[in-house]
Amino acid sequence: MNFLELIHIIAETEQLLKQKVLLAVNQTLTIKNWLTGFYIVEFEQNGVDRAKYGEKLIPKMSTELTNKKMKGYSITNLKLNRQFYLAYPQISRTMPDLLINQLNNNKFVISQTLSDQFNIEKIYQTLSDKLTKANEFILKLLP
Repeated sequence: MNFLELIHIIAETEQLLKQKVLLAVNQTLTIKNWLTGFYIVEFEQNGVDRAKYGEKLIPKMSTELTNKKMKGYSITNLKLNRQFYLAYPQISRTMPDLLINQLNNNKFVISQTLSDQFNIEKIYQTLSDKLTKANEFILKLLP
């Protein structure tokens, strides 16, 4: 291998890895947006605070998440996440079996009949632990 071939191989490797990074970021953001919409819809349909917050749920969420220095959770983005989940609830069926099986083992099931499978009170009590586990499995799925 000569010097020019070395430079060419390194350049090709970098280009390929950049493409993989972009794909991984795109997949991660898609999963994050879908799950955010899922959480919003589940809360609206089964949350104990539903009557209390009503239509102010999304603005309140946006304020709280922004106060936690989290970016990308504007009112508009949260509404879009909710619409994304409602438009594509079947995405859960396209997630790799590993994610579905791991979430099923933790009683955190993603499917079309979510409300029937959830004990919402219990999930709200342990949501932090379950989300941490779900995030670990999602990270394992990414290339």
